[in-house]
Amino acid sequence: MSDRSLACDVLVAGSGIGGMSAAVAAAQAGADVLVVEKDMTVGGNARWAGGFDIESDSFGGMRDGNPEGDPDLQRALVHDFPVALDWLRSFGVKLVPDPLSPGRFNYHPHQGLGGIRMFTTLRSRLEADGGRILLGTGLAHLLTGDRGEVVGAVCSGDGGVLRVEAGATILATGSFSRNTEMKVRYFGATGDRTSYYGSRHHDGDGILAALAVGASLSTGVSVSTGGCVFAPPFEPPDDLREFLGGGSGLSEEERRMPEPVPSGVQRLSLRPPIWGDEPSILVNLGGDRYVDESSRYTVIGWATTGQREGLGFCVFDHPLYVEFEETIEVARGWGARIVQADTVEELAARLAAWRATPSYNEGVNPRRLVRTLAEYNLEARGGRLHELWPPRREGGRPINRPPFYAAPVVQGVVDPAGGLRIDSDARVLDRGGRPIEGLFAAGADAGRAYTREHGGLAFGLIFGRRAGGNAARSSSGGG
Repeated sequence: MSDRSLACDVLVAGSGIGGMSAAVAAAQAGADVLVVEKDMTVGGNARWAGGFDIESDSFGGMRDGNPEGDPDLQRALVHDFPVALDWLRSFGVKLVPDPLSPGRFNYHPHQGLGGIRMFTTLRSRLEADGGRILLGTGLAHLLTGDRGEVVGAVCSGDGGVLRVEAGATILATGSFSRNTEMKVRYFGATGDRTSYYGSRHHDGDGILAALAVGASLSTGVSVSTGGCVFAPPFEPPDDLREFLGGGSGLSEEERRMPEPVPSGVQRLSLRPPIWGDEPSILVNLGGDRYVDESSRYTVIGWATTGQREGLGFCVFDHPLYVEFEETIEVARGWGARIVQADTVEELAARLAAWRATPSYNEGVNPRRLVRTLAEYNLEARGGRLHELWPPRREGGRPINRPPFYAAPVVQGVVDPAGGLRIDSDARVLDRGGRPIEGLFAAGADAGRAYTREHGGLAFGLIFGRRAGGNAARSSSGGG
């Protein structure tokens, strides 16, 4: 097909919560907006997420919990959070307080369907204000003017090459959870062992395009965020209209969806029992524990990527198997490896001979694993798990009721903790700390507000709105 050209005031690359918030905000400000989206649906990861929260409702609390985050971005999160939620509600988006997590607001009626409805609402609002969306079209590279300012982008897709001239460009492509080369570059040698969850289109397009025109990265790009998922050859389906397993926390009726649930989302629904509050342990190939299993799931995931081969083994006994039986057996049906034995010694012997794929060169040290479990159970019986190394500070009990189980796990990366360095107006900064004219970023393409997480939907919503409003004002059509 022949190349095409378009012009607009504001070009938005990506249609997750950061991109769609930016697009709607820019259109509200009077800009002519064009959204390009690599997928064939809008929403990205946020289409399937659960809701919005920030770690603290005070700047002091945010700083205390995230000393490595950018204080200007943290102030913006705390200041804008309630306003941003009201902004969504003004379009008819329904959000309800989470009864188990004060300060969190969930999609209504529930995860999945609530996200689908929210993005249907945002798309309708954008199109009512004259905005356009091109699906199946991804960002290739940015266009620059004589002064180095960004003046649009070249995009590509099934329709061929598209050149877009724009007064301002907003990057919201979802970072690089699916780009193996970038994961090795920024996460280290075991980055290629990580899996992912969420969209399969998060290839780093926005970050790579911005770096090519002189943008700088925030801190935290080397911190991979996301919990543990079953290791290869686990590969859930991509075409079922329901959440599989019990990891979604939805009832059987609520799991049914009006459209197929992506494989990367099923990976999260079918997660192993090691997300911070289960009485299981994690060991590495050496047979040693390597993380406090009661830590936040992102800490557990990052610690796993730091192990030899980027691999951990979730070890548990029969009572936990019974609790998670549905999820475990459905995951097993889609390739998850579950090792089972009647004794700890037999489990250790089977793990010593374990291989997920030919690229894994060794099994677990069996003698050390037996000793690790014996030490753990001894301290658990005495209520002294906090005295182990690494200490387990919450939960935990003896793992002593056969049969025993072990599942190889890797980190499922959702995004890094950092991204393109932005200021509080969502302007992308160059290597000297100066704003690049005409270039903004939001969502997972931008950073960094948190220490061990990226910031989720709230970060995308808040900086999407800021990016959209400021991009519209900087463009010719937005005044």
